[in-house]
Amino acid sequence: MEARADREGLRGGALTTLEAMVVSMGFMAPSVAMFFNPATTYGYFGGLGTLAVLFVYIFINVSVFLYFYRKERENFSIVRHAIIPLVATAAVCLPIRGLIWPVPDPPYNLWPYLLAAWVLIGLVILFVISRRRPELIEAMGAAFSEAGVDEPDTTQEDVRRREDRDTAERRETIE
Repeated sequence: MEARADREGLRGGALTTLEAMVVSMGFMAPSVAMFFNPATTYGYFGGLGTLAVLFVYIFINVSVFLYFYRKERENFSIVRHAIIPLVATAAVCLPIRGLIWPVPDPPYNLWPYLLAAWVLIGLVILFVISRRRPELIEAMGAAFSEAGVDEPDTTQEDVRRREDRDTAERRETIE
C-alpha cells in the first residue's frame, strides 16, 4: 500500500493524517478504560463504532443510487439501485432512531452528537484539502477507484477462470 501511496503522491499528506488519527484512537481507548472497567469501555466503543458503521452503510446506499443514476444510466435498475437501498436504509434507521428517542441514559445519549461532530470534523478537513490541494483529492479518488499494478485482480470472473484453468491442468496431468 505504501508503494501505491508514493505513486499516487499521498505520502506525507492524507495517509499521514489518517495514520495519526488511527494511532490517536488507539491511545484513546486505553485512556478511557482507566476510568471505567474494561467491559464498559468495550461496550462504549463498540456501540459508538456500530453507530458509525450504520451511518457509513446509509452513505453507501445513497452513493449506489447516485453513481448508477448519474454515471451508469444504461445499467441503472430502479429495483437494484433505488428500492433495495431505500428499504435497507429505512431498516438501518430503526436502531439509529432508538438512540435518539426516547433519550437514553448518559453517556449513550451523547453518541449521535459525538459521531456528528466526528463527521463534521472530517468534512471540514476534506473541504480544506479540496480547496488547498484539489490534485490530492483526485489522487485519493484514483487510488480507491482503480486496481493498482501491485494489487492482484480478484474479481469473481478472474477467480472462476483461474479455477477452470487449474482444473484443466489437473485433467491434463492425469491423462
